[in-house]
Amino acid sequence: MKAVIALAATAAVAEALHNDEPCPEFRQCGSKLCCRADQECWSEWFDYSCHNKSVKATSSSAAPERPHLAQAWTALSKGDGLPNQVGLEHYIYEEKGDKYALQGHIFDYGASCKKIELNTPTGYIGHETNFAWGTYYINCDSVDCCYGGHTSTYPTRPDVKKWDINSPGPITSVEFKGIEDTTELNDNPVKSAEHWHETDKLPFTRGLNVSYHHYITRNSADIISHRIDFTAPSAQGSILYGNFTVQHNVTAFRDTFKIPDMCYPQGSGRGHALSCGTAKVEEWEKKYFKHSYATRRSGGAKQEVMV
Repeated sequence: MKAVIALAATAAVAEALHNDEPCPEFRQCGSKLCCRADQECWSEWFDYSCHNKSVKATSSSAAPERPHLAQAWTALSKGDGLPNQVGLEHYIYEEKGDKYALQGHIFDYGASCKKIELNTPTGYIGHETNFAWGTYYINCDSVDCCYGGHTSTYPTRPDVKKWDINSPGPITSVEFKGIEDTTELNDNPVKSAEHWHETDKLPFTRGLNVSYHHYITRNSADIISHRIDFTAPSAQGSILYGNFTVQHNVTAFRDTFKIPDMCYPQGSGRGHALSCGTAKVEEWEKKYFKHSYATRRSGGAKQEVMV
């Protein structure tokens, strides 16, 4: 997975959004949500969400240390692609320094569509390795591989999203909401998850923001993400994780992000890929990769870095 998610700390927002039954007035939450009878509506900066009435946030003085999310992991996930479709995600984010440092996110929906988003922050190394920066779409609409970006001649360097709970600042607010029971992929129950809420103001917009609700547990030094509920001006949803596995051998894990030779651009001597075209990228992003599509449409993420 700079590759948002309807709030559902035990609140099936997707179900609420698509439920055709009329919603009683006392259960309405904003203009789109319908909370269950055992939930209450929360509103922060016009960010509406449903939460279990039995959940009570602990006092701020009892808040645990703000966690940093795992920066190398694999997990099954649902919520970014087609309804009820489970995919496999791989994610790595290393800071600039090591020549072979990677920032990458893979969304693999098998025969349907696979997206590899890769940046090498220290510089381009695609000539000597298979770590060629770019955004690649594999087997989408039966196209073996093509690349996205602003140019038609070569893949554009992407700005891969760093998934983390950021430090509070002028455009970022972070709040510990409490210890809550929730669910992850396949409705598997998660007991005593930490609930952290981050709101990021979108630059160059008039008061718009993106909101993330993270539900995590701790396993020694590892931070396990179970779900992320997000709301953005153009979308909202939930990403549910299962079998979330932190990768400790980062050097070996980098091999997961090697770009297949066929994805190198035509004329490179290694592959035959062409530009996907703006229309196809928009179609696939909207269909399979809802979070990155929504943030881009909201103007909240730099899309590609021209180098």
